[in-house]
Amino acid sequence: MKDFISKGKAFLKELSKEFVLEAVKGFILESIKNINAFDVYKAIKDDINLWGVSMKNHTIKEATKKINQYYGGYLTEYQELITADLIIKWLSKDRPDIASIIINTEGGLEWITKQIQYIVDSLQGGKYE
Repeated sequence: MKDFISKGKAFLKELSKEFVLEAVKGFILESIKNINAFDVYKAIKDDINLWGVSMKNHTIKEATKKINQYYGGYLTEYQELITADLIIKWLSKDRPDIASIIINTEGGLEWITKQIQYIVDSLQGGKYE
């Protein structure tokens, strides 16, 4: 019986992780829907925080509050899973133009790593500007 309960808890933990990652993915993709590859290139070259620009949008701020409300504790637990590699994987599928710019622009991977920290901080109610 203990083994069954242990396996059930492991399954629920894995499921919650997938829910959190899918929520973050959807949130990021929605947040950048009006950002094009040139915007990203310019942001990388000029070291601009595009996340701060996106967060000025009222809808994004409201979505941040909802995600934090529903997944706040899990975000803290799983934030280390939100990596540059994972974001590039998501972007490669859904926004290949942006993924290509990040990968092929000098400083792009460093830039996306900083953006991830802004994203995680804002999703946990921190600063995003």
